[in-house]
Amino acid sequence: MIKLRFWNGLLPVILIAVFLSACTNPAAEYRSQLKDALAKYDVWNEEAVVPYNILQEAKTKGNPEVIFGELIANTTQNHIAGDQRRADLTWDAADLQVVTGQAQMVYDGARPLLTQLVKMTPPDNMKDAHLVLQECVKYEMNIVATILIFLNENKFEPVNYSYKPCDTVDVALQVLRAYSTTQ
Repeated sequence: MIKLRFWNGLLPVILIAVFLSACTNPAAEYRSQLKDALAKYDVWNEEAVVPYNILQEAKTKGNPEVIFGELIANTTQNHIAGDQRRADLTWDAADLQVVTGQAQMVYDGARPLLTQLVKMTPPDNMKDAHLVLQECVKYEMNIVATILIFLNENKFEPVNYSYKPCDTVDVALQVLRAYSTTQ
């Protein structure tokens, strides 16, 4: 008898708990996921993307007359035109190491962030901003992947974009940050 009363009294509590756990708040769940994703984006952007972009404007060690962005562009253009010499044979070793290292940091940070963003389900009013952020991360990852493949394997597989999604990411980030802090 005592066991039966215990279960009779506990059964409604268990059922209510199961019911409440099934009734999650999608907006609150997205907001929580978004806060985490934005924090990861900020770290990735500041520690990998910004230094990589700054590097593009820095002078190379192998030829101080040339900046890294030009070195990459010239090498890929020469490759497309038929020059099949590997970058590791034509570049200064320090230049190759710094570009490869920075590009790898961008790529390594983008993969898990992109996976996280893809798995999230934004509410209708956040879908556009979320997609812009997601596509910007994907764009950055694809660009550096192309460079890494070229530098490591001497294969050039261009990434074709009709627009650069990161051009509008600042506006999307403002919208997402504002949403992530609302109750």
